[in-house]
Amino acid sequence: MLDRAWIWQTCNEFGNYQTTDSPITSNNFIGNVLPVNYYVKICSEIFDSSLSNFTVYKNVQNTNNLYHGQYGYNGTKVVFPNGSNDPWHVLGVLSPTNDKTYPIIIDGASHCDDMIPNPATDTPALIEARQKIRSHVLSWVYE
Repeated sequence: MLDRAWIWQTCNEFGNYQTTDSPITSNNFIGNVLPVNYYVKICSEIFDSSLSNFTVYKNVQNTNNLYHGQYGYNGTKVVFPNGSNDPWHVLGVLSPTNDKTYPIIIDGASHCDDMIPNPATDTPALIEARQKIRSHVLSWVYE
């Protein structure tokens, strides 16, 4: 069920597709094996046959207009943890966009490392990030 929710969000809000829409070069030896159209077709087949590249791109633009994107996000009381080794982190909010947003870059962490249980092998950076996240959330609860 979680996968379906994520796919719905990519079709209707984010469009974060992992594609190979690039020509073959010395830096990209894969070529166009997995294009954006593959994912848009999945959207159309799973959710709504009217979903197309146009509607998906429009949906992404609507999301960016509503939330003002990576550099102008206007929400408040939001923590944005990002692992420095997470390839998605470049799409995240990495600098505060107002005095109520809290980006945290976790040195050496990967995707969602801050969300898994605290194993004994956690790095000091991950332990510190979890403490910051907890502190922010608790401060909002007690306001």
